[in-house]
Amino acid sequence: MSSAPKVYKSSKMIGALQDLLRGKGLVSRDEKGSNFNQYFSKMRNKYHIELDEVEEPNIDNPQNHLLRKLVFTDENVKRVESVLIRLGGRVPSRRDEN
Repeated sequence: MSSAPKVYKSSKMIGALQDLLRGKGLVSRDEKGSNFNQYFSKMRNKYHIELDEVEEPNIDNPQNHLLRKLVFTDENVKRVESVLIRLGGRVPSRRDEN
């Protein structure tokens, strides 16, 4: 048996982290109806990733939702890249932004 810690693997988590690194803002639901709320608390609490949260009007109803963006500090970006590598995801390059 291996004593290595189990790493939470999720293609949605990888996709969310890659989008945040590209500078995209994420809300609780994406265009496919996936619930990103389950990943934001894990990003903050387990991986200690800093997110900037701003309330925006919801287009579906009169309530507001939180738009979350990555806080771009050197330490925070390195933390996200490290988590992506541990989860088996690819760190997007600057060329991917175009």
